[in-house]
Amino acid sequence: MTQMATYDVFMSYSAKDSGAAEVLARALRNNGFHVWLDKWNLVPGAPWSETLQTAALSSRTIAVCVGPSGMESQQLFEVSRILGNRGTEIPDGDPELKPDIVPVLFPGAVPALVPSFLRNLARLEISDLGDPGELARFVSSMGSLQIAGKVSQEQDFDTLNNLGNNLEAHGHFHDAQVVWERALAVAEGERGPNDPKVAEVLNNLGRVVAALGDAERAESCLDRALRIYELISGPTDPSVAGPLSNLGSLLQDLGNPQGALAHYRRALNIYELAYGPNHPQVATGVNNLGGVLRELGDLPGALVCYERALRIDEANYGSNHSSVARDVNNLGGVLRDLGDLPGSRAQFERAVSIGEATYGSDHPKVATYISNLGFVLKDAGDLPSARGNFERALKIDEATYGPDHPEVSKDANNLGSVIRDLGDLPGARAYFERALKIDEATYGPNHPSVARDMSNLGAALQDLGDLPGARAHIERALKIWEHFLGPDHPNTQRGRRNLKGLDTRTKNSETKI
Repeated sequence: MTQMATYDVFMSYSAKDSGAAEVLARALRNNGFHVWLDKWNLVPGAPWSETLQTAALSSRTIAVCVGPSGMESQQLFEVSRILGNRGTEIPDGDPELKPDIVPVLFPGAVPALVPSFLRNLARLEISDLGDPGELARFVSSMGSLQIAGKVSQEQDFDTLNNLGNNLEAHGHFHDAQVVWERALAVAEGERGPNDPKVAEVLNNLGRVVAALGDAERAESCLDRALRIYELISGPTDPSVAGPLSNLGSLLQDLGNPQGALAHYRRALNIYELAYGPNHPQVATGVNNLGGVLRELGDLPGALVCYERALRIDEANYGSNHSSVARDVNNLGGVLRDLGDLPGSRAQFERAVSIGEATYGSDHPKVATYISNLGFVLKDAGDLPSARGNFERALKIDEATYGPDHPEVSKDANNLGSVIRDLGDLPGARAYFERALKIDEATYGPNHPSVARDMSNLGAALQDLGDLPGARAHIERALKIWEHFLGPDHPNTQRGRRNLKGLDTRTKNSETKI
């Protein structure tokens, strides 16, 4: 029977790099990793070479650290032995365990210093051991390896389900995808291809890959989940409405509001048929319908939907329920679009009040309502108050999710925007750069959220007079939007306008010269 590894990470390093190795080991240990470091684990008097071999081969991952002077002969010898012994029987260990080998380049080290027998392996590079962001990225990369290793043999569906939900909630979408892929294989193997559990995983997997920008895969997963529910329960069963709404949400995100509208209307009809016109599920369906009508520019129609949802939820729950907070938040948004800033502000203030009473003052839902109130304050010209709202939202989300979560990126963008309006262009640039750094680490370099950050940063660079830098960022944002959203999406059109405005400013600047 396969046993679990004794250690998550074994640190291999040369003596002159011991300080740097301990910095990384502490970062890993502080994030829940079980780390083997000789100065922590080696017992005086024990046969050190045999002890190192046993510990290394009983670990899930071996971090082979390479400093600016390369690897000393003793480290090279030990790593060579480890590579030669991987997969052999280990005392008190797992005879099938084959640790992953990961070269880790310390600051000042170059790839040429990696021994030839390790150069075909993917490596991690650390540029600044004193940068918390660098350490966080290292820990995240090692965490991905750990998750892949642990998940590859996991057979319990509920364990995988809980892990996937937890990773997604904390913004670890790539890792969540690994877990959901495994959960799908387990569910299909145990239950067959058309079981409700398979559909559940497909919904989860579709949601995560959509967040990562893989629209085609997301639509395939969500469509298959919908067909499973229809096969099991029929086309008008309430279980079908959820997958329909998920598909509608994806289509809306992909710039197809008409397709989303058809799915939301069908879901709403199912809810009304099953539960009657005044059920909380109907309020959810009406809210979804209002959102896509708002995007289509039918603001009166959206207003009618949000007011109906509010009446339903107040009748079912009273005036101070979390669902009511959602409804008045949506109502505040469409009133803002209609130009009714006082009415919008009143709704957002009510949402904040209900949210604080329901969730507490430091809940991420409250941060969302506070941010939306901040937008209205910004529209009304009260920039200092708007800044205060965005700063409070950022503080809540950092405390909830940590410094590198996509919600923190949104807060940083909002704060950068109002600081830019207040005239603090270097401060705005810093917030936009932070947002970009977070989203690139979360989604990769070619995601719509990255395009948003690039566009905002380009505008700040333009204000600062860095026209070439602005052009590079705005052009990259436009390219991403064209790829993901198509040529007619409002974001794509805005990107073209931004680029045209930059062209005009560049020509004027050249004329003055």
